[in-house]
Amino acid sequence: MRLVTLGVLAVILLIPQFLVDAIVSERQYSYSEAQRSIAEPWGQAQTILPPRIAVPYDQYVKDKKGRIIETHKGLSFILPDSVSIQADISTDYRYRGIYRTLLNQSKVTVTGAFSALENSLPQADNRYYYVDQVAIFTDVTDLVGLKSLVRMKLNTSTIELKPGLPSFMTVGDRDRHPLSALISLDQKQPINFSYTYELNGSEAISFLPLAGTTYVRLHSDYPHPSFYGALLPNERTITDSATDASWKILYVNRYSPQQFDWAFDDDGDLSRSSNASDYYYDTDSSFGMKFRETRNLYGLVERAVKYGILLIVFTFLTFFFTDQFTNTNIPIVGYLLVGLALILFYTLLLSIAEYLSFGPAFLISALAITIQISVYLYGFVRRMTPVIFCSGVLGILYTFLYIILRMETFPLLIGSIFLFLMLGVVMYLSQRMTWTADPTRP
Repeated sequence: MRLVTLGVLAVILLIPQFLVDAIVSERQYSYSEAQRSIAEPWGQAQTILPPRIAVPYDQYVKDKKGRIIETHKGLSFILPDSVSIQADISTDYRYRGIYRTLLNQSKVTVTGAFSALENSLPQADNRYYYVDQVAIFTDVTDLVGLKSLVRMKLNTSTIELKPGLPSFMTVGDRDRHPLSALISLDQKQPINFSYTYELNGSEAISFLPLAGTTYVRLHSDYPHPSFYGALLPNERTITDSATDASWKILYVNRYSPQQFDWAFDDDGDLSRSSNASDYYYDTDSSFGMKFRETRNLYGLVERAVKYGILLIVFTFLTFFFTDQFTNTNIPIVGYLLVGLALILFYTLLLSIAEYLSFGPAFLISALAITIQISVYLYGFVRRMTPVIFCSGVLGILYTFLYIILRMETFPLLIGSIFLFLMLGVVMYLSQRMTWTADPTRP
């Protein structure tokens, strides 16, 4: 009967455990808001794109006699034949109160080449290109993070890319901010370009392979990267102090073609033509690196709370067997108070870890709760042997919990083996108990 009562009590203790979980979620939200408030005036996650060329054109519709009866306007976009991007990234922590976030500064160098315009533009008798209004442009995800002017060397001349697009270009993406310039080109000559700029950001840096062949080399002083996106690095080297990675992407690895058109509709707005439905940004091909926060405090505490029921069950069983073997009548309210102490462990862990690192906070919280429960148990049994036994069990449980939380691989396997062994110990102890009622006990 007592075991049934303890089982019901363990279930009831899930209520304050859920409340603790809500506290963790609330603190995590506050942390996210603090991160956002730090990152917004610095720079958000950035995406590096190579330059593209846009050439306006008129498309004519003629009658049988060759007379022009309709004129449709549009833009022809050309991607580079090859692009090489070098990104050198340094990182630093910034703090707001007890919260911190990881920011980064990038020095980005972009070099590459376009084919000659006459070889890149589709030739047709009913199309006229305005080669005197050619625009070259790129994009920045967050202009707040742009910390230098973008001066591009274009063959033998130097131009400055400025925010916005020429009047004949109304394309764009609300999540990106274009930088552009009008250029004058010899249609018969290839176009070589190079430029360097500085960019602040946070969370991640990504790249779009909008070229025939895209080479990306990334160097960062951050040793805990998380690569993501459509393509993983061809080569990567991660040490205790730096990360180096490189990608090589061919045009066959992406969805967009080297050239596509974007036509105006009857209202004068740009409407994507059939071969340009998803080409302008081709975000499905993006790849890059996230700056993974190693101090994932709230995620660790949230995971720890999920194991709370196991700690309650095994601690109650430890008290139950101690009660039986020492003929001590520990009241149900005693179990309730012990259960509340186990729940209090998580609030202690969370509050201390916000000031210290997770490891010391876990040690302090586990020691505090273990000592509190041990002293409370001694008040009932008045003997050190069962108290030492219960303290040892609590120490094993907290050690197991810490190991599981810190493991990135095999946590399920190790946890299953541990539970198997603990269940075996419980089965052994249950064999040594006398399950018949003792009339001398109240």
